[in-house]
Amino acid sequence: MGARPSTFLHDVDFEAEDASYVEQLGSFYLHLSQIRWTANQLRASCLLYADKDGQGDPLFQADIDLISMVDRDRLLRLLSTYDRGNDPTEWPCAVHAFFARVIQHESHIETPICITSAPPRKTERYLTVGSMPLLISDFTMIFGDGGSKKSLISLWWAAQLSGPHMRVLWVDWEMFVSDHQERLATMFPGQKFPYFDHLMGTAPLEQMEDVLRGYIKARGIKFLVIDSAVAAAPGKSGAPADMPTGFFQTLRRLRVGALIIGHQTKSGDATKPFGSVFWHNSVRASWFVQIKNGLLTLTNRKDSHGGITDHQTISYTVSRPTPSRTLITPTHTTGESARKQILAVLSEQEARTGFSGLGREQLHEQLPNISKDNVRTATNLLYKQGLIKRTALGAYCSVGVR
Repeated sequence: MGARPSTFLHDVDFEAEDASYVEQLGSFYLHLSQIRWTANQLRASCLLYADKDGQGDPLFQADIDLISMVDRDRLLRLLSTYDRGNDPTEWPCAVHAFFARVIQHESHIETPICITSAPPRKTERYLTVGSMPLLISDFTMIFGDGGSKKSLISLWWAAQLSGPHMRVLWVDWEMFVSDHQERLATMFPGQKFPYFDHLMGTAPLEQMEDVLRGYIKARGIKFLVIDSAVAAAPGKSGAPADMPTGFFQTLRRLRVGALIIGHQTKSGDATKPFGSVFWHNSVRASWFVQIKNGLLTLTNRKDSHGGITDHQTISYTVSRPTPSRTLITPTHTTGESARKQILAVLSEQEARTGFSGLGREQLHEQLPNISKDNVRTATNLLYKQGLIKRTALGAYCSVGVR
């Protein structure tokens, strides 16, 4: 928790998100730290010290909602017991004014920026790792039934993703670091992963925000793996939260990309994580994971940025030839296969006739193994990517054709 340096509010740098606050009350100093939004509350750890720097044990400590008048009155009653000759009647005005400034600051950390003058994206939106197109600066969710090897394939991706320019942090409510060490040793014998960190989850993600922010800043973390959403964003009944607003607000404030591991419902809903439109709509990409015909298969259910075709599937073989060796091999990617085949047909048509214009029906006739829906999604994506162009009559041709 010590990542937040204490500072008086009037000295706060409004671009620094890791500052705590100190206010002098007579001969005492009121410290606020671990500031975090929880639903409609702005909660903070409130400590009273006899000195500005907070040395020694606090006179008292309480976790309060800075917005709640009930919590403020409770705090003022505690303060009145430590008057030491000070006039405690002045404290209510000082505390209310102090809290008001903190609330205003915490509510206005973000400032508007002109869209046309905003800096461009610094990194690629997608990074393909083991045939999986991961959103590097956004949120991807995979979900499926227990035993579908979601954590195993995520560990395989994360290990390959990690590197000098992409330090990965696995925030774990499911397993221990030794379990991952053993798995990595069987998947990548003899390899080390110095840019891959592990942190045990001990509370819901919202309550760990302060710890995570400090760790992300200190270690240069660029990407998180959340395993799993059930424990990271629990609802009242212990099930995952129906409306995980606070969970995603916390992730956004951390300013890193994330892969979130979730589950499907008991009814077997394979279209949305937990069968929830809120979880589905809060991530930018989601994939359903299952073991199908002996293969670990992912089917895309959503992609907000248009870089993945609808219902694209990626399959892997997962085998254990020996107890000390785990082999994971990509075997099939429908979206990539469809796009490559369409480009090949158009190129062949151009080479043969001098003009490669083919409509979707004609493409499907030449590629009967690709469904009409997949032809449509593949041509749409190729067109968006500028790899093919569309004629006035609706035919598609290579970009080199005039």
